[in-house]
Amino acid sequence: MLERTLQRKITLLCKKHAILTRKLDATNHRGWPDLIAIKGGVVVFLEIKTPTGRVSELQQVTHRELAAHGAVVEVVRSLEEAQKII
Repeated sequence: MLERTLQRKITLLCKKHAILTRKLDATNHRGWPDLIAIKGGVVVFLEIKTPTGRVSELQQVTHRELAAHGAVVEVVRSLEEAQKII
């Protein structure tokens, strides 16, 4: 499954559970996670990857920076992983 297909399925899953999601299009800040999911004051950044997809070094650095500021960042490789997170 392509990343964009998985992302679309995760977005629909979140919508089903009344979780607000937005695609992060940070073209001038590469390395940011793909989606932000928000419900009940809880914010989670989601990096969507295929089972064989690689998290780049820049993405890893960005994830660590977000975590250092108290953000939750999850790499999601399947719809089942997304279900566990939400």
